[in-house]
Amino acid sequence: MRSTLAPLLVAPLAMAAQIEEAPPCPHQLDAATDALDCACSAQAAQNGNLWGTDVYTADSALCPAALHAGVIDFPGGRISVRAAPGRNAYPGSDRNGLQSAPFGRYERSIAFLYDGERHNHIALAACPGNAAALAPGASLACLCSWSASGEAAGTVWGTGPYTADSALCRAAVHAGRIGPGGGVIRARALPGRAAYPAGEANGVTAEPWPAMDKSVGFEPVD
Repeated sequence: MRSTLAPLLVAPLAMAAQIEEAPPCPHQLDAATDALDCACSAQAAQNGNLWGTDVYTADSALCPAALHAGVIDFPGGRISVRAAPGRNAYPGSDRNGLQSAPFGRYERSIAFLYDGERHNHIALAACPGNAAALAPGASLACLCSWSASGEAAGTVWGTGPYTADSALCRAAVHAGRIGPGGGVIRARALPGRAAYPAGEANGVTAEPWPAMDKSVGFEPVD
């Protein structure tokens, strides 16, 4: 049996003036639920154990995970949480006054939609490393984690569209579709190009590349 963290100690703050009308969040997302919109109180956001960063183990406490991810602030607020595939590893981190613990393989994850993405109601899946396997013309909506969007995620070639083997989430940051903390993207497989120029945008440097038979671009998340 794995150990749990000590209770999270965060000084209580005043509740937000108004939380959008939504049912109170349960402590965790149960195994029979794939998507949930609910409201976190200030108290609920301060108590519970969590494992991961941006994408969390499914047994993590919902409201502390949302606060840790930056989806809500200390007074609480409304969240949209989605079940996501399990991962081989969940990195821990210290964020927004909360400490998440690292964990190894777990069979199910949770992640959150950010403001402006809630209306999409997408059942989130973690993004693949690149779009090389995406069929011509096909699109894919998926969740970029913090780690998949960061500098260590891989190389990007081109300035939009990008080579299909570019690090997908890192390319989405370059394109301005998400920030370095990750988020939901929609990628589409596009025809290849004769050349992919270099360029720097949003803190990401894209390298040049000659001809390739397949590209990837990004579209608004519906």
